[in-house]
Amino acid sequence: LQLHLAPASGLNLVHLRMTEEFDTHGLFYFLGTDAGASAYKNPAMSGLVEVSHNEPEGEMCDGDYRNVTGREVSDLYSSDRGARWIAVHLGEGRHLVPSHYTLRHGFTTSAMLLRNFEFQGSNDGVTWQVLRRHRNDYSMVISSVHGRYSATYPVNTAQPFSHFRILQTGANASGNHRLCLGGIELYGVLVLGHERSV
Repeated sequence: LQLHLAPASGLNLVHLRMTEEFDTHGLFYFLGTDAGASAYKNPAMSGLVEVSHNEPEGEMCDGDYRNVTGREVSDLYSSDRGARWIAVHLGEGRHLVPSHYTLRHGFTTSAMLLRNFEFQGSNDGVTWQVLRRHRNDYSMVISSVHGRYSATYPVNTAQPFSHFRILQTGANASGNHRLCLGGIELYGVLVLGHERSV
C-alpha cells in the first residue's frame, strides 16, 4: 500500500509495528511515554487524546471510558442500548494510517464479548468510514499477556485518520447491546505535523 498523504513540508512519519498485543510499540503507548522519553501515563487522562462515547450522561454502567487507551486491565461497559460507540480523537497534528488494532474485553468473563461491530475512521469526528466490519465475530480469546479476552485485527487502508471509533452494530455474546470494551491499541504509520506535541 502507498500512503495517501497530501504533499506537505514538515511532516514526520513514525512506524508503529506490532509485535504482540498491548506491547510497547502501539500508538497510545508512544503518546503516553512521550515517544519513550518518560514513564507511561494514559494519554486520555493527561489530555493528549480525547475519548468520547454516546452513552447518556451518567449512564455508563461500569468504569471510566478514558481507560480504553490505558494499560491497566479494567471493566468498562455501557447500558443496554443499541448502536453504542466509543471514539478516540488523536489530537491536533496527529493522524494514523492504521495497519492493526487490538481490542481488550471490558469484563472478567466471556459475558458481553463483542460479536457485531465496526472499526471506523474519520477526520472530522462526524463523517465516518468503515475500515473493518465484524459480523458474528468469535475471534476474541483469553490473552496470556493480561488474562482478559482480546483480539487483534489487520486493516487494509492507505488513508490517514485523526479519529477512530468502535461502533457496536448488533448483539454481543450475551444477546444484549451493552458495549463492553476495556482497551484498545492502534498500530500503523503515525503522521505528525508542525503542531505536534509528541
